[in-house]
Amino acid sequence: MRLPRVRITVRGMMVTVAAVAGLLAWGNHRRNSFIQRAEWHRSRKFYNSELSVRVSNDSTSRLWWVDSNGALWLSAKLVQKDQWHSAMAAKYSRAARRPWLPVLFDPPEPD
Repeated sequence: MRLPRVRITVRGMMVTVAAVAGLLAWGNHRRNSFIQRAEWHRSRKFYNSELSVRVSNDSTSRLWWVDSNGALWLSAKLVQKDQWHSAMAAKYSRAARRPWLPVLFDPPEPD
């Protein structure tokens, strides 16, 4: 049994090039969107991980303060938010490297 002959036409090539260009544009747009989300989450972090801080479970309304010795204290709420933003930045950085893979929904932001 003979295989049917495949005709390569200019119209067929144009359709193929348009489809590939559409897929590449979609991937680039998705990648840029993930990069922007990762940068936004990085900008929302309060402190740098290299910074030496102390965590307080004090129930006062203060989120951060400096004591008389010059040590920076952070509330446990602020540390949880920073950890969440770090996790989201890492998630979207990974997603930007592979924009064709699905991305799960974000967990709720801690209060």
